[in-house]
Amino acid sequence: MNYAKWRLGTAAAAVIVIVAAAAIYLVVRADSSPELTLAAAEEEVLGQYSGEIVGSKPLGEGYAIQLRSTQGLYELTVEPAGIAAIRTLERYGIEEGGASPEPGSPEPSLSPPPTATPKPTPPPPASSPSTNPSILITEQKATELALGKIPGRVKDIDMEQEGGKWYYFVEIENKDGREADVQLNAASGKVVSVTWDDDDD
Repeated sequence: MNYAKWRLGTAAAAVIVIVAAAAIYLVVRADSSPELTLAAAEEEVLGQYSGEIVGSKPLGEGYAIQLRSTQGLYELTVEPAGIAAIRTLERYGIEEGGASPEPGSPEPSLSPPPTATPKPTPPPPASSPSTNPSILITEQKATELALGKIPGRVKDIDMEQEGGKWYYFVEIENKDGREADVQLNAASGKVVSVTWDDDDD
């Protein structure tokens, strides 16, 4: 009879230990931060800023999301708690013939600007330019944009880096036989310059 009581007591103790372990597991799991999904990170960015998401990659517990707006190309660091940092990869809207803005330090405030588009300052000069093809226009798109500026036949197209930015150079021969080199910003597609080859060269 003592043996039966001992078995019953041991079984009851085992059940209590299992229930307590399960309760502790559920409490710990409920206290941990929910895992951030890529869809949730993109929704967080688009909920605060207007533009198009052109790239993303995992970064620690969150994601680095690349956003293209009418003002530039930005990288936003999104963590489970929200947007933690914003940096400018490239600015658009520079006047023809004007110089590009000088790099500066990141904006201290992370609150959205009144226009609902990111306006942080460019990253320090030490950061390397992006060669991520998902944020650059294609050669085909560069060709279409160049032909929209100078109609003719494309003879050659190259992509080069100048001053930390990537540019397409499209060589076009027009109907008169003159050749023009059209320089386009490889991120925005904006025509930066048109240079005509002189017949005397």
